[in-house]
Amino acid sequence: MKKGILYVSLMLTLTACSPKSNTPLVDSSLSTNVTSDIEYKVEKTILSKGFQSISPAVELMEKDRGQYFLVKFGVVECSTASVDSISRVNNEVNIYTSVKKEWGKKDIVVPQILIKLEDIDDLPLKDLKFNVIPSNYKPIQIKFDRAQVLNKIYTQFKYTANTMPVVSLIKENSEYIWNVRLNNTFLKNNPSSPLFMFKAKINSDSGDILNAQPILLSETIDQGKIIDYAKDSFIAYVQREENDNISSESLWLYDLNSFEKRKIYSTNNSIFSVEFSPDLKKLAIIEYNGKLTDLYVVNLDSNLTQKITPMDRRHTWNIKWQNNHILCAVNNDDQKVSSIITLDTLNNEEMVLFKVNLNITNFDVNGDAFVLEESDFTKDISSLYFKKSDDKSRKISSGIEGKFIDDNRLIYRKKVEKEDKYELYIYDLKKNEETLLTDIDTREFSIVNKDTIFIVGKNNTSTDYSIYLYNLKKDESELLGQVLDKNIYYSHNLNTGFFSVVPSSDNADSQFIYGINFDELNEYEKDS
Repeated sequence: MKKGILYVSLMLTLTACSPKSNTPLVDSSLSTNVTSDIEYKVEKTILSKGFQSISPAVELMEKDRGQYFLVKFGVVECSTASVDSISRVNNEVNIYTSVKKEWGKKDIVVPQILIKLEDIDDLPLKDLKFNVIPSNYKPIQIKFDRAQVLNKIYTQFKYTANTMPVVSLIKENSEYIWNVRLNNTFLKNNPSSPLFMFKAKINSDSGDILNAQPILLSETIDQGKIIDYAKDSFIAYVQREENDNISSESLWLYDLNSFEKRKIYSTNNSIFSVEFSPDLKKLAIIEYNGKLTDLYVVNLDSNLTQKITPMDRRHTWNIKWQNNHILCAVNNDDQKVSSIITLDTLNNEEMVLFKVNLNITNFDVNGDAFVLEESDFTKDISSLYFKKSDDKSRKISSGIEGKFIDDNRLIYRKKVEKEDKYELYIYDLKKNEETLLTDIDTREFSIVNKDTIFIVGKNNTSTDYSIYLYNLKKDESELLGQVLDKNIYYSHNLNTGFFSVVPSSDNADSQFIYGINFDELNEYEKDS
């Protein structure tokens, strides 16, 4: 959409646009003003709280056919706003506006109304002057605008501008105050900075900072990248080191209850993925040397490591525990053929359960039932198949990251056609029926229990992510808060999300692990 800004004032002494050198729009020899009403249609009304533009203005919006204009009222305290009439006097277009204030419903906003002018298509817009004329209100004069206030905060307090700030304008004792909240921010000069929320109040007339409150959301738990999580018990994370130009990786566990950290494994190769056994006694590891994979199992009680790489199978990228001792894996040695194998970690025995003529890139297992994902990366298409015991596999839907909720239900993400958006679906295996669970733009999800789904949703207006708990029985979602990274691991007992990011501070080059308690986060946000 192309935009042309036609800046206006509230007075008819608006500075004129440069006229054409040829025939003028209005004959200068005429001494009388020619007034005519202009037909218009209101397309949309918004009471904006973004405060990106706080001065009255008219913005030309070129879309489809016809002339569309966005009328901005400036900062106003009101409940509703309207365009009452539009008239033309020679080369001036006067837009008459009004607002209403309802008791208990008024707010400080910037009303914006999109209108279509029905009979102005033949007029040269560069020769027109647009005036916004208030009928029953006077715009609030703001000396320090939103950008100036934020710049003052970032400069004086040295916090990072890595997420969209929450900014509102409030009235206190007849003065207008900017209320600012920075979510998930870091100290700019600390490359291993803790995670903060920062709140401040600034006088819009003087620019004075009336109140400034830093709130610690999370200390750094440790340096590293989270690679797996055992519900309410452990975080598994990887640290990378470089010594004498030799890279190595080590695998660590962080106990969520005792807060202790311990190293359980190290290698000169890459730790591709890990998987906790259901009883949390073992940890399976896929190690990658740049060409081939190896499988290992660490006994978490004794710290003993067992190599269980299947014979002649060195392209294993996905593992899941079938029970406490048997590990299932997908091997992709052959093109378009995948082998599902089991590895008995007690008896060190291997067995091929079945082969499918599919390029399996992900899977989940529930007893003797499997959901298999095949991806065609050339077409950005993924399909989900269901297979049980000796039955043939059958395609159930397009989608990714299929998981069993229980014996009868699957949950998975599906990409919306021609959009950068993913929706969450449930498939009933008994009814062979697919149902849209939510249209939240789901970037990650996990199953908390058979009635609760943890959802990470992408925000359209900011770079952070919204976190939800979805109740399947009530068919409703609860917003927990905002986080920096989509790869977040949720503890239901602690109501805490754990994630690893590189702080947006100066000279930061390593990932650190953080944990945000959503109960505390909601209390901090309520006070804003």
